[in-house]
Amino acid sequence: MLSAFWNPTSKPDAKNGVEQLIALLKREVSKSTIHRLDGHLPIGEWLIRFTSLENNPRAQRLISEGMPYSPDTIALYKVNYDRYIEGDPFLSLDINTVDVSLTRAFIARLGMMKTKDGRDLAGTRVFETTVTFARMAFKENWEDHQDWKNPFERIKPPKRTKVSRCSRGKRFGSTKTEPSETRNGTSAERPRSPKIYGT
Repeated sequence: MLSAFWNPTSKPDAKNGVEQLIALLKREVSKSTIHRLDGHLPIGEWLIRFTSLENNPRAQRLISEGMPYSPDTIALYKVNYDRYIEGDPFLSLDINTVDVSLTRAFIARLGMMKTKDGRDLAGTRVFETTVTFARMAFKENWEDHQDWKNPFERIKPPKRTKVSRCSRGKRFGSTKTEPSETRNGTSAERPRSPKIYGT
């Protein structure tokens, strides 16, 4: 496992972590070509690769471009995948032939699921994050196969319409805030929103 290298405390540790990761990614790249030999790649096999650092096509691309990646975001995607996506029939479909209607049906099934506290998933930040994860993974497939038609390109990203429990319960405790301006130019405070990586 490479988790030991996520937060290096010295330059030698960081260098060692990069070397270990590069070696692992080279092995994984050689393995990944097998899935395309018969022109078939189950969506589930593709999505699961984005839930760990060791076998992550997005991490491979970002590192090759000299850009940072986020282990915390990967961990969040793993939680949402295990809780809401795993077991869906969408995962057994071929990513090369899946169409817009099948993809939209998958998103709709996600939206009809329940959060841990029993609310409808659709319209929540969890729903937004989970769909964003799938959109990101499909976009990464397009990065290497730009003649492929990405069905998510014809589906609008979800909008968050529900206030989170944290926001509703603000009066019971403090949350991190950042300044914003009101119409009259005075300073106000608004909650910070964590970043979601991918589109």
